[in-house]
Amino acid sequence: PGAAFAGGTLARDLRFLTDVGSRTARPTRLLSGARESNDLHQHWAEGRLRQELGELRGRRIAVWGLTYKPGTDTLRRSSAVELCRRLRAHGATVRAHDPSVGALPGDLAACIELAPSALDAVAGAAALVVATEWPEYKLVDPTAVGADVDLVGATSAGMAAWKAALGGNQFAFRTAATVADADVVVHVSAAPRLVGLAGCAEPPTFAGGVTFLCPARDSALTLPLVSGPGTGRVKLDIAINPAATNATNTLRALVTHELGHAVGIGGHSTDALGVMFAQPSVSLPSRRDISTLRWIVRQAIGLRL
Repeated sequence: PGAAFAGGTLARDLRFLTDVGSRTARPTRLLSGARESNDLHQHWAEGRLRQELGELRGRRIAVWGLTYKPGTDTLRRSSAVELCRRLRAHGATVRAHDPSVGALPGDLAACIELAPSALDAVAGAAALVVATEWPEYKLVDPTAVGADVDLVGATSAGMAAWKAALGGNQFAFRTAATVADADVVVHVSAAPRLVGLAGCAEPPTFAGGVTFLCPARDSALTLPLVSGPGTGRVKLDIAINPAATNATNTLRALVTHELGHAVGIGGHSTDALGVMFAQPSVSLPSRRDISTLRWIVRQAIGLRL
């Protein structure tokens, strides 16, 4: 993991030494292998983004650092800049920050939006890439970063995961126009409350996320997934703790976990490789999670809470 080396000096030295080896008939397998490995590694960050987000078109990606190394303002031969170009070519919006870059040349300004601060760059982003290891970025409060990630994107990905788990036919999902029109409301706990229905009093602290059943009217209730005729509507309020969205307990995993509760899975799994584990580190349902939900769908028609 991490970025490949960039800049002109080291790459030039490797080329020079391999050329010397060629002229003197001496093998340079280590040097040649380092060049080949580094060339392949240039695409590591892009591949990881695709792994986490899927389609990049229309997604906002934050990039911290544009220079080829810390302590310089040189953008030439920068792997961070090349990453930004590739992301734009795939249809993503790139918003970047670099402490040494006050303005971008015309060709880069056309494909990279320069942010005035690191936190401004990450606001509303689906993912963050730390492309240049400036020491300033180690001082940024990760909680502040977690509060600004793409909650809408994480929610859409989570619903898509559960829909795929059921073969895509049992339920549909869409983004509601208003909170009142939504069956499920997802929000970061640091944000203002979006719903205030009876039964939704939020506890003072929680580890990662929590799902509340909020009666919309005084009548028999079922979950939205399995509701039948003659039952009242239930609104589900999902609160996510931004402080828990770190490298091993990501926002997407937390949201997908809480959406699992929303669609009917009441308890937690003992399978650490499943999203319904109490402290999920993966963002996709396991076979056990899928089997549980399918059993609930078969059994719960007309279930009254």
